[in-house]
Amino acid sequence: MLKVKVKKIPIRYGSKTYRRGETLEIGDKHYESISKYVKIVSVPDSTNEDTPEGEITADQIVEGDVFPIKKEDNGITEEYLENLPYNDLKTFLKEQGVNIGKRRKHDEILKFAKEQLL
Repeated sequence: MLKVKVKKIPIRYGSKTYRRGETLEIGDKHYESISKYVKIVSVPDSTNEDTPEGEITADQIVEGDVFPIKKEDNGITEEYLENLPYNDLKTFLKEQGVNIGKRRKHDEILKFAKEQLL
């Protein structure tokens, strides 16, 4: 089991929706499918108590692990935005506090979303 924290995009795991900043425990096999949207907070059998919350120590890294290069990743990817249907994209942007103004076409809104969020 891994303890993870939701980055920016709400996720549904089990029968509950977890919002930005909330933590949850997930099975190792489920991590890969939601890894873009969560940050590891703790790994089982961690014995290093000096490590700040959310940090991974060298002894926890397994060969083949991949970590993002960006320092602050908001969890929103270009792929995620492109796969959102028109109405869902508008709703998502509203939830993020982004005002689309007079933009009405899907392509215009998508381009604007990428500029603002990525």
